[in-house]
Amino acid sequence: MDSPRNPPVSPDEQYLETLIHWDVNCDGCGSSRLIHYRYKCLRCPDYDLCADCHENGVTTGQHEQDHPFQCLLDRAARELFFAGEQTPDLCADSYTCPLCGGMGMSAGELMRHCQMEHRLVRLSVICPLCVAVPASHPNRVNNITTHLILWHPASPLRAPGSPSSSFAEPHSEFLWPQQGLEFTATEPSTGFGMATHHTLPSAQMPQVRFLLPRGTPPLAPSEDLSDDEIVEM
Repeated sequence: MDSPRNPPVSPDEQYLETLIHWDVNCDGCGSSRLIHYRYKCLRCPDYDLCADCHENGVTTGQHEQDHPFQCLLDRAARELFFAGEQTPDLCADSYTCPLCGGMGMSAGELMRHCQMEHRLVRLSVICPLCVAVPASHPNRVNNITTHLILWHPASPLRAPGSPSSSFAEPHSEFLWPQQGLEFTATEPSTGFGMATHHTLPSAQMPQVRFLLPRGTPPLAPSEDLSDDEIVEM
């Protein structure tokens, strides 16, 4: 028996789709309509807050108030922010450190910050770069510095020489590991293939990150490698 066809989508419904972070519920109030802003905890395995709950400091379950958050914007908010400019597929002019909560860093600055301040710190956190993939639930990693070196050796988020960058960014090519390269994962995961380079406009917004379109490669898996293992690879 043929399955019934989906009814046509109205223009209002199409616009509504751009306003919501799909497949995400607020862990504070339970709302499934996270419009414009989504705040992703970088410590808890799966914890998100809507803008109201985040502003009110809502805390539920094992989440603690001092956990760092990464702010994500839906497409409608991006189009509003970049009014008159081309809306990028991937836009993240600012990131939050999942260890100390430092904000306002580019991808390259986050990597240098972790290498200088947290190189030997082992704490289960979510990578703020991996969480950019929409409708995904990236695994936590035990050493964010190792993870950034291995999986994000070059920033896919800003082209070298961008006027919005206060430091030189890594090379713009961004490679996902290929099959045959094995890691010691702390949680089940997959991640093979190639990602592409995306260029951002020069506008800046603290702790803002935009999302990749559907069809992008899977997330990098978690890993727990020592510095010696990095050298050997």
